[in-house]
Amino acid sequence: YCLDVMEVSNTSFITFLDARASEGFPNADDEGRPLYDFEDDDDDVPARIIDQGDGTYGATDGYGDHPVVEVYHWAAAAYCAAQGKLLPTEAQWEKAARGTGDARFPWGDDAPDCGLANIRPGAEGVGPDGEVVEPCVGDTVAGGSYPGIIGPFGHLDLAGNAAEWVHDWYLDDYYAAAADTDPLGPDSGWSDNIPGGGG
Repeated sequence: YCLDVMEVSNTSFITFLDARASEGFPNADDEGRPLYDFEDDDDDVPARIIDQGDGTYGATDGYGDHPVVEVYHWAAAAYCAAQGKLLPTEAQWEKAARGTGDARFPWGDDAPDCGLANIRPGAEGVGPDGEVVEPCVGDTVAGGSYPGIIGPFGHLDLAGNAAEWVHDWYLDDYYAAAADTDPLGPDSGWSDNIPGGGG
């Protein structure tokens, strides 16, 4: 399988939104569900795509090359389908991020810091060991801003900056009983289609 080298940018997603609007589906998939969360009232991540009110969309100045956020799982899948692609399974994504070894992160086992990735803490501002963690930037940065940190297969931004959707459900203990080769993910599990709440 192949995985894009970088996350989808706002500009790329805007091209998709514009195409959908020109087909008579402004900010909607084939089932009428929104593709982008213009309401953006569920989290502290500001919307970076603007509905220009004339059937077209634009990016907030300076954010065109930042990774798109505020998209739903079905929107990510629809974007991929429009490109002739699929969302990767979690196992495919993890292999791209970890390689064939057992490193914890794309760069190895060193704990993440602001020199390695654009990280931000969870809602409580607490890191994995209970320490207080401040965000590196407090916002997204342009894709590829950490070119010195390249994943084992040449991918950028596989840690930090923005959460990424995968095809399958999440289940804590799935891999304990999963197939060793190309596991497809559990049939059910945790899901959250709110853009700011899951991913």
